[in-house]
Amino acid sequence: MESCLLTCCWWKKHQQRQAETFAKIEHQQRHKIICPQQGIWINNIGAFNVEITVTGQRGWVDENTKELAADMSVEGKIWFSPSTKLSIIGEVFWSFFSRNSNLPFPVDKANAIRVNTHLSGNPNQPIFQIRDGHTTLFKSPDFAIHNDAWTVGNIEVEIGDIQTTGSTVVDEFNQLVMSVFNLASGNMLQN
Repeated sequence: MESCLLTCCWWKKHQQRQAETFAKIEHQQRHKIICPQQGIWINNIGAFNVEITVTGQRGWVDENTKELAADMSVEGKIWFSPSTKLSIIGEVFWSFFSRNSNLPFPVDKANAIRVNTHLSGNPNQPIFQIRDGHTTLFKSPDFAIHNDAWTVGNIEVEIGDIQTTGSTVVDEFNQLVMSVFNLASGNMLQN
C-alpha cells in the first residue's frame, strides 16, 4: 500500500487565505485546517472534482515557538463535474444518472464517492497526527514548500477503501470510476 503525505499550513492572520477562518477566543486563536480541492480531466469522459475533506481535528499551536501538535481525520471525495455532460461518454453517464435519479450516483458533492483514510500502516485507526515541520521521509518538491507560511506541519496517511452506499449498482459503478480515476491521476487515491 502507498502512503500519501499532505502538507497543512497555518498562516498569519494578515496572510489569511480566502477559505481559512480565524476567531479570537479568550486570548487564543482558533485555527482551521483546510485541504485542497482540485479537478482531474480524463479525455473523452470529462472532469472529476476531487476534494480532501477534514472530518475532525484537535490540537494546539505554540505561538512563541511556532511548534504545533494535532490529530485529524480526513476522507477523499470524488464526483463528476457538470462539464462531463459535454463529452459523448459523459452524456451517456448523465442520461443514465437522470433515469436513475433515485440512486446516489456521484453527480454532486453530496453524493460523492467517499474514500476512507487511516494512519499509515494501521487501517483500524482513522485518526492520524500532524507532525511539526516538513516531512523527513522524502525531499518535498518545490511547490510543496511554503516559505511564506507561519508554520508547517505534515501528516502521513494511507488511502483506504471506498465507503459503500447501500446500492450494489452504485457501489460497483463507484469502484469502476475509482479505477479509471486512479489510472488518470497516477493512483492518487489508490488503496
